[in-house]
Amino acid sequence: ASLLPSPSSSPLPATQTNVEQQQQQQPPLSQYQDAPSSQFQAAPTASPPRPPIFQRPSSALPSPPQYQSVSKAPGAAPSDPSVPSNSNALSVVPGMALPSFRAQGAWVPSADYKARRKEVYNNMVKLIGDSKCTEALQIYHDWSQEINPETGEKNEPWIVIWNAALLAQRLLGASINELLKQVDTLKDLGLVPNRNTFTVMFHAISASRDCQALEQLFSRLMESGVQVEAEWCNVAISIYAAERSVGQAMKYVQLMAANGLYPNEFVLSVLVTACVRSGHTNTGLAIVTWCKEKNIFPSFPSLGDLVQGCVQSDNSEGALLGLEVAFDKQRERANPIVDEGTVLAVLGVAARNGDLALAMKAWDILCRSLQNIRPPSTSSFIARLHAFVAAGDLNMALLALRDMEITYSAEKDKDLFSPFSSLRSFVLGCSRGGFAALDAAYFKMEEMAATQKLPLSAINCLILGCSNIWDVDRAYQTFEAIGSVFGLLPNVHSCNALIDGFGKMRKIQDALKVYDYMVDSGMQPDYRSYCLLINAHVVNRDIRSAMEVLDYMVESGYTIDKETLFKIRRRCIREFDDEQAHRILNMTRKFAYSVGLLGEDRKNILFQLF
Repeated sequence: ASLLPSPSSSPLPATQTNVEQQQQQQPPLSQYQDAPSSQFQAAPTASPPRPPIFQRPSSALPSPPQYQSVSKAPGAAPSDPSVPSNSNALSVVPGMALPSFRAQGAWVPSADYKARRKEVYNNMVKLIGDSKCTEALQIYHDWSQEINPETGEKNEPWIVIWNAALLAQRLLGASINELLKQVDTLKDLGLVPNRNTFTVMFHAISASRDCQALEQLFSRLMESGVQVEAEWCNVAISIYAAERSVGQAMKYVQLMAANGLYPNEFVLSVLVTACVRSGHTNTGLAIVTWCKEKNIFPSFPSLGDLVQGCVQSDNSEGALLGLEVAFDKQRERANPIVDEGTVLAVLGVAARNGDLALAMKAWDILCRSLQNIRPPSTSSFIARLHAFVAAGDLNMALLALRDMEITYSAEKDKDLFSPFSSLRSFVLGCSRGGFAALDAAYFKMEEMAATQKLPLSAINCLILGCSNIWDVDRAYQTFEAIGSVFGLLPNVHSCNALIDGFGKMRKIQDALKVYDYMVDSGMQPDYRSYCLLINAHVVNRDIRSAMEVLDYMVESGYTIDKETLFKIRRRCIREFDDEQAHRILNMTRKFAYSVGLLGEDRKNILFQLF
């Protein structure tokens, strides 16, 4: 039989007969002297089972309490048969309030049961703050086994104290799976998990990084009806982002969006980096755009990764968004610096997509990053020019070309302003639209020359553009306008562009006159001048004259490129000049070029197949 009275029973009147009956029902005191403390507890069936992790640690078990007789106060109520008359309250945990007893060992009912619960909770919180989690669990154990004198049963579980015990067990190193099992036992205790319960659990999840336990915890969260918090979703997103599981992370991003929540800056940075490095650049851009509405931005390195991902995927709009967010003047860091290689890659994306806004933004960032310590490199200038030409903005292209000439006017590299190599994009931009585009470019240059100095390289590109559409007369008129209209002097690149036009039209004598003009004007013909003369003779089927120019180049110390030798040898074979073809073959081996396959060789291979 239980040692506790029935909850429905009430104390009997203090009569002599009742006292004698109670003394007859009570076992002798000697029976309890060496008995374990569990004999003073209620029967196990009186209340739901306690969670196993909150069992009193074996190392912290005190010796059984020894009860001593207490003198009965005058007018005191009769003794409670559930408690021995010889009792002494033993302080098991420092800071724990000692229970009060009535005369002859009976419990003194608390004036405020809620105050008693708060007292237990405050003691547990204080011990947890002092890193005494084992003692805090001891308090929970004692309180859960404590008899409520008002009901005559053990104290009803309270979720607030249970959460404190859960936190203590978490700090003692309990695994996340053990903690999940304890959350499952709340139904048996008649409790419902609340916000603090899940706060402790997500704190444990963030340390264990267990994805399976995370899914189980969110499943219990949805069943409980507790409002989702941003910090909990941040934990889930950071765990999946670290695993590069962008799909799972986006599930919790959508959960945050449905509840009007937003990730913090750190989680956003980790997620954007994970999206870029796993090949989901568009997803990262969508996240940045979504968080931009609430002025939440990823870190500067994460934005750099986003821009790099957009460069790899050739996404000009995404690259522009990344640069705008990274260099926002309202939240800009002190002296932001970006390497020139990244800007050069962004300018390449702008050139391939014809994005004028991206080109201007990237150039502005580059100039601010260099901080006037040095000018941008020639590669950056050329990429900027290419982007403006691809965007179809001739005015910006001319201004970019003028800035390039001013900055690198003393550059020793002769090919820097050559329309055949570095400025080929400008040439193609001028001639892509045919005669109308060339005329528009010419009139635009005249308009610009009326107010400011026109770059000579722009006129050279225009001459070569006329040559590309086989309009040699227009090319010659433009060449003449260099001095008569624009007030400039032609250079080697101007003459080379004109020689190219005459050579294509087989006007060899006019090409030679331009060469003589170069020599008479004191200009030193360069390597490309001789190659253009050779091409003119090859087009005119004059192998002997082409070989004479070739021999002069070799005597002058030039290294003939493979393409020029290939053209001459092909013309020799087609003209059945085996002697000169053999000379070109020996010269090819002299310069250590691979002979390769000519057009005739490939044709013979095809004939042999059949």
